[in-house]
Amino acid sequence: MAFANAAFYTFYQTYIPVEIMGRVGSLYGLVESLCIIIVTALFGILVEVISIRLVVIIGAALMIIVALAVWTCSLRVLVQRKNVSVEKVST
Repeated sequence: MAFANAAFYTFYQTYIPVEIMGRVGSLYGLVESLCIIIVTALFGILVEVISIRLVVIIGAALMIIVALAVWTCSLRVLVQRKNVSVEKVST
């Protein structure tokens, strides 16, 4: 989470205008809190229906899938940026 937060706050400080930083930060905090509440409730319900071991395995698998998806998207962006910079240099 430390790496994710560092990356998010770097983006936040770079691209969000100072005039609206507080509002964007508050909105982000609200969305983050709602997501935590929903996921916690969902996991609690799943634990009642199936075993806690299976819920943890499913949660870990979902986190790996999301991490791989984010990693793939970031690689695509890096490749596109590299291609754009190569085209600018060659023209």
